Amino acid sequence: MNNGKPDISSYIKQLRTEKGYTHLKLSRLSHVSQPYLSQIEAGTRKPSIDILRKLSTALESDFYELARIAGYYTDEEVIEMKGVKSVLDSVGVEVINDRLLSSSLDSFKKREYPQIEDFLLSEKPLYANKHLLTQQEKKILYKIITALFEESEVNYPSDEEILKLHEEEREMKIKMNDIIKRKEEERREEIQIAKRLENEKHRK
Repeated sequence: MNNGKPDISSYIKQLRTEKGYTHLKLSRLSHVSQPYLSQIEAGTRKPSIDILRKLSTALESDFYELARIAGYYTDEEVIEMKGVKSVLDSVGVEVINDRLLSSSLDSFKKREYPQIEDFLLSEKPLYANKHLLTQQEKKILYKIITALFEESEVNYPSDEEILKLHEEEREMKIKMNDIIKRKEEERREEIQIAKRLENEKHRK
């Protein structure tokens, strides 16, 4: 305990005890070794984020609460992330994936192929020699720069080329998202199988 607040070692031990799990059973369910679990509960080893995810699944506890107690997140960050998760859960997985993966072509162009006007003509603050430029000064600077390159070769990618690259990035994100989803499903199945085998063993 620290200032009346639980530390991660005592909190995990409390959760394990409440579930009636031995170190062996929790190790089987979480795929975290018994020595590692003993070190965590003894306070000699701090669990990583990945280990906390495994333990939260096995103990059926709130991952964000574990991460907060372990010092990875502040109270404010946990509240914010839980709020975001709640919204995403209410929208639905397919809709979420579609919204996350389909960034607009315009934002893709600005990110991968930014033009000087994206900076000079935006509302974001811009400094020159530590002087904050006014919108009028940025417009003047833009006219000067464009005049300098007025007769230069135009080698900006075509819309077709940018669209192709955008689609390739989107497909890559979809593949990565599918891999993550599949691994999460496999992990849940492993937990369920381990629990079922443990229950069958006790019945015998």
